[in-house]
Amino acid sequence: MMNNLFNTIVVAVLVGTVVMTPLPQPSTPSVASLPPATVSTSSAIDSAAAKAAIEAYGYSEVSVLVPGTDGTWRAKVYRGATEIQVTVDGTGKVSFQ
Repeated sequence: MMNNLFNTIVVAVLVGTVVMTPLPQPSTPSVASLPPATVSTSSAIDSAAAKAAIEAYGYSEVSVLVPGTDGTWRAKVYRGATEIQVTVDGTGKVSFQ
């Protein structure tokens, strides 16, 4: 009788440990680990493509999107609560200044 009680307690503890173990949560990738966002292979992109490339990098609140004379786009964006200035080249590659 004591052996059955002991075995039942051990099994209950093991099952409870497995059930209560938290699952690992995926981490948010850093900007450095993101692949280059390529929107177009042409030498110039429009404002919609530049904004899409910026958002693909995980930036938000894209504002002050201004075209450059060399086919690039400059924008003020946010990464979390941090304001960052970024540039998008003619192929859609995003870099921060």
